[in-house]
Parts: sequence; structure tokens; C-alpha cells
Amino acid sequence: MEQLFDENFIKELGLDKLPEKERDEIISSLLEIFSKRLFIRLIKNLNQEQAEKLNKIMEDENNVFSVIEFLAKNVPDYDLIVEDEIKAFKTEAIDFVKNR
Repeated sequence: MEQLFDENFIKELGLDKLPEKERDEIISSLLEIFSKRLFIRLIKNLNQEQAEKLNKIMEDENNVFSVIEFLAKNVPDYDLIVEDEIKAFKTEAIDFVKNR
């Protein structure tokens, strides 16, 4: 699976030129945005019963790994969706930086 924040992506965004602390803060913010975006796309593929089970997992366990495991098992084409979102996010982020 393609990595989200590989060296080339960091360079294309110009983050490699920033001080480490600032770069890490920006990467953290971008990762949060990406995670929310991916989560929304994945949960759209759940039926009502699965969505209720996911809500229960989130309430009871509050564990990101349990959520990921549940989604990976219950969302058809999970890996393809993740891969597609990584590619789309990278393209949009690079376009945004280039057009600033």
C-alpha cells in the first residue's frame, strides 16, 4: 500500500525546507484531515447494522485500531478505497501548494 507521507510527497509540498517542529505540526494536521476524510468515505459503505456496531465499538473501546479492524473487515474494497483516497489527497494537496 502506498504511504501517505513518503519523502517525495513531503518534498513536493515543500515541507522538507521547514524546521522539523513546524514540519511535524503540518504533517500532523494533514494526517488528521486525511483520516477524517477517509473515515467519512469508508462509513458510507456500511449498512445500518454495521454502522450501529461501529458506533458501539467507538463508544465502548475508544480504540482507533479496533475501528480500523472493523472497517477493514466490513467495507467492501477497503484497501482500494484507502489507496484511492491516498492518491486523491496527495494530488489535491500538491495542486493546492502549486496554485498558491
